[in-house]
Amino acid sequence: LAPPRLRGDAMPSTAGLQVLWEPVAHARGYEVEVASDPGFGHVLRTLPASAASLLLSPASAEERFLRVRARNAAGMLGPASEVMPLRRYAAAHAAPDSPS
Repeated sequence: LAPPRLRGDAMPSTAGLQVLWEPVAHARGYEVEVASDPGFGHVLRTLPASAASLLLSPASAEERFLRVRARNAAGMLGPASEVMPLRRYAAAHAAPDSPS
């Protein structure tokens, strides 16, 4: 599997921050990690996503970092995307599935 390619910055909305990435060929799902440092030495949350997006709920002032990995049918994870800094973050919820 290829690393997911993030699509721009997280987009703020009234519901939170929308994070989007390009779908990865042969991916059966994604794993989104949120960490307190850009090296991911302290991962705060690991979230599943079935579509190429995730909605992070209303933000706090804490700086966080996000990366995404694709998961294949056997459950193996591919390499991580580039790291996206999130300057406003709170709890996360998967966005509804969208057609690929």
